[in-house]
Amino acid sequence: MQFFACRQDEANKQEKDRFGQVENYILLGDFNVVSPEHKTMAALESEGFTVPAAIDGRNVRGEGDRFYDQISVRVKDKCFRVVGGGMIDMFADVFRDNEEDRKIYAPYIQKEDPEKDKRFWAKTRQELYRKWRTWQMSDHSPLWIESETYFADSYLQDIVG
Repeated sequence: MQFFACRQDEANKQEKDRFGQVENYILLGDFNVVSPEHKTMAALESEGFTVPAAIDGRNVRGEGDRFYDQISVRVKDKCFRVVGGGMIDMFADVFRDNEEDRKIYAPYIQKEDPEKDKRFWAKTRQELYRKWRTWQMSDHSPLWIESETYFADSYLQDIVG
């Protein structure tokens, strides 16, 4: 985090556009953040990165959901702001937990649980479907943000000047 913060600060000293605007940094990915209080989140925050309120913590995650995936911003340009965001629930639209989808995917599901330790075997076809569908897609939850940029004042000043 310190590397990115220093890089942004150095670049902003040197590389401003003709209106004096500076770069914003947006970091995204699997940060392996266990919880909002985790040391990785503390490292982000200690260097001035913030998670936009729209996707912060429990605003988009349910009980038991992981915080591994993050989008964090370090805004230097006052014309940039995050105005929305969310998390995609992959199982709400794909591999849904309903009879219709279980029937569609039934031919593709193993006849018995491939789990090596029988203590963790699915006891029903429905339980096996629930396990199987997690193997079909990433275990990560895609996040998204909507940003707004406003440069009209700078543009108008350039025309007048």
